[in-house]
Amino acid sequence: GLLLETFCAEIISLGIKQLWVSIDSHLPEVHDRFRNKKGAFEKVIQGIEAVKRKRIDKRPFIVARAVIAKENFELIGDYIDFFKNKVDAITFQPLQKFSIFSMDNINRPSFLKEEDAPKLRDIIQTLSKKYSFLNSPYYKLMPDFIASSQKLIDNNLFRCLVRSAFMLE
Repeated sequence: GLLLETFCAEIISLGIKQLWVSIDSHLPEVHDRFRNKKGAFEKVIQGIEAVKRKRIDKRPFIVARAVIAKENFELIGDYIDFFKNKVDAITFQPLQKFSIFSMDNINRPSFLKEEDAPKLRDIIQTLSKKYSFLNSPYYKLMPDFIASSQKLIDNNLFRCLVRSAFMLE
């Protein structure tokens, strides 16, 4: 996301169909803290705007993806409201305790815990009445993943592939 504006022309000329942009909050200070880079939020927003100005026929289709953690899970409704007219789609992914990549730089209190699952479930249920994309099995199972990820893995309902979470129907 930080280099979107710089490489905007190349992105457009390559004919990329989808562009996924990691932006973890609608609040600049929260996103910048997640990414450990002051000013990152503004750079990403400028990049999204640059791509939107130059793209042809809504290509690339721009998806904003936020990692859900302690600091932002209660604000996902505000996030959706902020980004719904800035991007073409929005998705969320829980911060995961397991990955093929190092997690040493992640602030451990950021992980959602089992006790957060009921509140996340309530938030998703409430917001799903307004935003239909939250009615998918992925979002319906997300609180269960937070509460007991191993159970979902053992029952073949969850796979983690190169930092992307997929819920299987």
